[in-house]
Amino acid sequence: MIELEGGDPDIRRARVDDVGAVARLAQSVAIAGADGRDHPKGFLIPYSEQEYEDYARRADFFEVLRLQGTLRGFVLAHSAAMSAAFGGEVYEHIGATHPGAHLVVRQICVDPACAGSGFGRALYEAVFERARRAQPPLGSALCFIWEQPANEASAHFHAATGWRRVEGYSLREGSGRVGIWQRDLALR
Repeated sequence: MIELEGGDPDIRRARVDDVGAVARLAQSVAIAGADGRDHPKGFLIPYSEQEYEDYARRADFFEVLRLQGTLRGFVLAHSAAMSAAFGGEVYEHIGATHPGAHLVVRQICVDPACAGSGFGRALYEAVFERARRAQPPLGSALCFIWEQPANEASAHFHAATGWRRVEGYSLREGSGRVGIWQRDLALR
């Protein structure tokens, strides 16, 4: 991580009282245009505050990163076994095509002002360490990255942190295309 004024970041499990800040950060990087170019540092499709609250209560792996008390990033993930509880077309596809015990990442988000800080890597490493200790241990992680519209910043970040694209998936009704990416959790 790069050195920032204000000390080291604090990474911990998300709580219900984090939800408002999580939702605001997610909204700040929400895709605004059909091509994704509005966010050269990456984008996501945010959940509602109610959905983030549900994840805070039930997701296996939902971590927040704060610096001097201000939320600067989060990662939201769960075990493959929890996929059915949360649903979603792409997650159903991942579950059907990638059986076994693995981690499913729904979102990773870092404040654009902190891009290049190492916060994304630190969030992933915190989650990966917990996943390695889970019972049964989770040996890999899967996520999806938008290809139509293209989220090039996310693809570059994931490739640089040991992920690899393993397949493409076109959403039903032609509402976009994603790449399914995988990372071996034995990598450090």
